[in-house]
Amino acid sequence: MCETAMVSSLAQGRKHFGNTLEPYSILLGGQKVYILTAPLDVSLAYKSPTLSYDSFNLDFTILYGVTPTSVHKVFAEPLKGAPRHSDPERNPQNKSVAHWSEELYRQQLHPGEKLDLLAQNFVLCLRDSVDWSRLACGNAKATHGVIEDVSLLKLCKDVIIDGATRVFFGERILQIEPDLAEAFCQFDNHSYMLMYKYPSLFANVMFGAKKRVNDAFTRYFELPKEQRQGETWLATMEEQEFRDLNFGNQDIAKFFSLMHWVVNANTYKLCFWLFAHLLHDPALYAAIKAETDRTFTNTTNNENIDLARLTKACPRLEAFLNEILRFTVSSQSTRRVDSPTIIGNKTLQPGAFVFIPYRQLHFNEDVFGADAKEFKSERFLQNPELARHPSFRPFGGGTTYCPG
Repeated sequence: MCETAMVSSLAQGRKHFGNTLEPYSILLGGQKVYILTAPLDVSLAYKSPTLSYDSFNLDFTILYGVTPTSVHKVFAEPLKGAPRHSDPERNPQNKSVAHWSEELYRQQLHPGEKLDLLAQNFVLCLRDSVDWSRLACGNAKATHGVIEDVSLLKLCKDVIIDGATRVFFGERILQIEPDLAEAFCQFDNHSYMLMYKYPSLFANVMFGAKKRVNDAFTRYFELPKEQRQGETWLATMEEQEFRDLNFGNQDIAKFFSLMHWVVNANTYKLCFWLFAHLLHDPALYAAIKAETDRTFTNTTNNENIDLARLTKACPRLEAFLNEILRFTVSSQSTRRVDSPTIIGNKTLQPGAFVFIPYRQLHFNEDVFGADAKEFKSERFLQNPELARHPSFRPFGGGTTYCPG
């Protein structure tokens, strides 16, 4: 079942039950799945200790191809009183590697020195990627004098994915596999086949692309550390944790392939829709440009951008981005039911899964109005409180809130 079909099926299911927003269940490949679409039910699910993300995450990591032994080591809780590290700054609460990794992500992406350095390096990578000489040779579809026709989607893929890859993992990974972005997108576009356990006979494109990405990271980790410079603090710390568990390069590569997927799966799509709307709406383009022009400290060549001002003093841009997220995000949160759990007036049974489809939340007319199925760039500008409503979940929620 592809992503579009899944979205359509969930909409039909909600309609079948009279749009009551009560939990309902479906059988998917013989597996019972509960669907939650009411904001209150979703909030309860994120707080419930009996709806486990760890169980789902463990199963999916094995499905991705990491050896079960390594996966169970990552999720195993250390014995009390037996810290894994002598250095008190490394995992001071003695968490499992899986939970300690969540903390490492928070430290890398929490406002502060680590995030500032990452953002500054990303801007440098973006500037390099949109240099005219690179655009002219890498993305051109047709040439008309001094004008180049380029694929907007391919441009966003190349610029954003290459930039994020270079920032997180350094230049070496792209020297090993220059077409990593292409392989990643092939996998990402067909990743639903992995989620729904398509046999390899019918998913050769997905499995082939996944192998290319994994092979690139395997060759990357086979190199000495001194030949892999420029990675983020997060990547360094994650590798150190896996090395301490005596993981081989192939398993480490697969864990990092998953990290690469997390980093890149959504951003280039958001960028594409942002530019698509701007290019088709001159008035919106002019308004956003006027607001963001003030964030450049050198207006002659736009060399220096004030990232703090861009993220905190551009309400129209923020509202525009929120509406794009509301209108385009079609991902979902997944949990496994570990014991009987009451959500709404239903009891969810152990062994089943819970799906929280964000698109159903984002098109809730009781929250976003009768025009919820229309794109309105000023929706969140006119009502900023919508960004804090429990029906707006572009990055999920609970302990697994996604950095995007």
